[in-house]
Amino acid sequence: MRHGEAERSASSDSQRQLTDHGKKQCYDINRQLIEGKHKIDKIIVSPFLRAQQTAQIIAEQFSVTNIISSDAITPDIPCNVALSELAGEVVANTLLVSHLPLVDELVSLLVDGQRQQSYPFGTATCAVLHAEFWSIGNSSVEKFIQPLILK
Repeated sequence: MRHGEAERSASSDSQRQLTDHGKKQCYDINRQLIEGKHKIDKIIVSPFLRAQQTAQIIAEQFSVTNIISSDAITPDIPCNVALSELAGEVVANTLLVSHLPLVDELVSLLVDGQRQQSYPFGTATCAVLHAEFWSIGNSSVEKFIQPLILK
């Protein structure tokens, strides 16, 4: 999942907060995930504030207490580094909350076997993947969920 809409500037990129619209986007994604009967048991999240806020909104709705902050999914981390670092962490019903371009590249690599950036990750967009194990080209997109909240 990509974080919700964030403010344009802050003292540093890592300190940008969700806007009110971004929070509404996250609540809408929650609603869609719940309606789709999706389950979340674990969240791995970038340490950047906007991602942390997004994860917190999701965690509250799904009563997730297993939340791990990971430097492996910050905006400028190479996709292959993130894939390697997360290999032992991602299990069934795990939600990753990250940023562009990483989230798009990671989904492309896991599904298509290459980092072609072919998935339209707007803010708060969530790709539900299915895989027997965490590896390149081994996943399929079960559902691609975009917020339905208009600005």
